Amino acid sequence: MFGASSYAIGLLFALILVFLIHSSKITIVQFKRYELLVLLLIAFFLLLSSFITFIRAHNTKPLLSAVPFMGIVFFSLAWGKIIKEYHISIIINSILIILCIFFVIGWLNFFYPINVFGYIYRQKSVFPFVEESHFALALGVLSLGYSTIASTKMNYVIGINTLLLALIYPNLTLLVFFALLMVLYLVKSGKNFGKYLLLFFLVSILLVSLLTQIDYFRSRLTFREVTNLTTLVYLQGWELAFNNLHQTQGFGVGYQQLGSNETVLGHYSERIFALYGKHINLDDGGFLASKIIAEFGFLGLSTMLAYLILFVGFLYIMWRNFQRSPDDRIINTNELFVLGLFIGFFVEIFFRGFGYFSPNLVLIIAYGQVISKKNKRLEKKRDDMNCPL
Repeated sequence: MFGASSYAIGLLFALILVFLIHSSKITIVQFKRYELLVLLLIAFFLLLSSFITFIRAHNTKPLLSAVPFMGIVFFSLAWGKIIKEYHISIIINSILIILCIFFVIGWLNFFYPINVFGYIYRQKSVFPFVEESHFALALGVLSLGYSTIASTKMNYVIGINTLLLALIYPNLTLLVFFALLMVLYLVKSGKNFGKYLLLFFLVSILLVSLLTQIDYFRSRLTFREVTNLTTLVYLQGWELAFNNLHQTQGFGVGYQQLGSNETVLGHYSERIFALYGKHINLDDGGFLASKIIAEFGFLGLSTMLAYLILFVGFLYIMWRNFQRSPDDRIINTNELFVLGLFIGFFVEIFFRGFGYFSPNLVLIIAYGQVISKKNKRLEKKRDDMNCPL
């Protein structure tokens, strides 16, 4: 719409619709001063970068994308403030239902592919997702979030289904999510850490030996004389990040400028063009870290390093938490769920992403509000919750 991202417009409309559905609770939406300050700073920074780009290159895309992006952040925060008024059991039960629906969608589309509404022309679609990777990102992040609070039996169900779907489709993004689930199960193992560590290594050895026998995975994990498009796009992403960071003296090419004439291309971009006759995934870099670093330079690089530090720190905190007895644990259910979403976002940042207009980012912003809810209704003990964990 008017040059703005279709993801941006669709996501913004969806959030506004959700907000309107909960219109009876609009009166409880109140922003704190620091939240408004952060929103204003982000808006100022994006609009400043967009105006500079417009003046220099007469490119309106950054301006047209900045406005819906700020709208998405605003309505995500507002939605989160509404969500946190609900009992945590209602929230978790809703997530479980959505997760089950996603698994059913995955299995149904494998055995009975849906070829309506133009999906017959998309070989790698999982209805209603236009790409397998989009389905994988939606399923994977929710799986990580829910697995932080699920019972051991439920974790086995989630892990096995994720692995089987990753192998039968096959899909590398789902396999990366399964690897993260294995790490999470290791973190949650508590006093059984040694047993889970042994299981982790055995499963890893079996998977590596299995993957070398499947052409799909073998072609994507070969880095010499690369011809596979998925691998080339991934390597291109890191190359775009480095080239555009270096050639702009650390400033980056500017918000939403990746893929424009300002973009500094490299070997892998030219190889993709030579093999496939066109440039592919230049606009989004293939994954979020590539786009952020290429467009915001050292600021983007610092943001990614900060995420990695938090990623490792949150895993350590969760590990220490599960080392305690259930009555002495310091992280409650809603906090664990949000940490799981944050950890699952690792895949979108460093492997395969939507760009800035990500439904998973909306989830993290919205459900992150639940952590700040200081209410006696948010019990820490699983037994007090009316949800099937």
